[in-house]
Amino acid sequence: DGSTDNTREVVNEISSKDERVKYVYQDNAGVSSARQRGWNEAKGDVVVYLDSDDTFLLTFLEKVKEALTKNPAGMFGLSNHYRHIILVDAHNTILQEKEAFVCHEPGTRLQDIYYWNAKITGSGIFHKRILAPQIKWDEEFERGEDWDFILQCGRVYTDTFIYLPEPLVYYAQKYGVDGICGNTSYAEWAEMFQKMYQKHKEDPLLQGQTWYPDRIERYTKMQAQFEAGAIKSAMYKYFP
Repeated sequence: DGSTDNTREVVNEISSKDERVKYVYQDNAGVSSARQRGWNEAKGDVVVYLDSDDTFLLTFLEKVKEALTKNPAGMFGLSNHYRHIILVDAHNTILQEKEAFVCHEPGTRLQDIYYWNAKITGSGIFHKRILAPQIKWDEEFERGEDWDFILQCGRVYTDTFIYLPEPLVYYAQKYGVDGICGNTSYAEWAEMFQKMYQKHKEDPLLQGQTWYPDRIERYTKMQAQFEAGAIKSAMYKYFP
């Protein structure tokens, strides 16, 4: 997605020794565009995603393959993950951090994701390469695009969701000057929830949710408090 560092050289060194590895360059267009490009380029039966600051545990692919073998009708899913919330400076140095924790309860269901009771990340999502043509990574979402993608899949393939309760991904959720989370204002979080609701409000699994309109109202109020100087910016919402 338009990397300006030495990503190309590093990956090409790997691919020179392993033909399974392929580097595809495109100008910067955002995470949804990059993930869609990767999906379009994929040749295998299953697609997974890994963001640059996250890590798969060594058994991730093995567990995904095992789950899909046991559930051949499964079309999409995700794994539990460790979430590490950190505050960084301009040099990516950690200033403060929360102890990493397992994000989901073992019995997490697709319904929990619709209800926002289970927060997800793009790393750890997996799906069959061939899905219904209306399912795409939506470039209209600058944040929450991973949530939207799962809801799109859930709308079409409600009964084919696979959840791996074992945490198989290490997710570094960065705040500060780096990353999408770190640059998102309270108003932009409110906008994301509003957009998500308007897109999926007719989805059967969203019926009975409690986050709308509460989340929009909460973040709109916090934006006003921030502008009045009463609270810190959203960059520091986990760090008093």
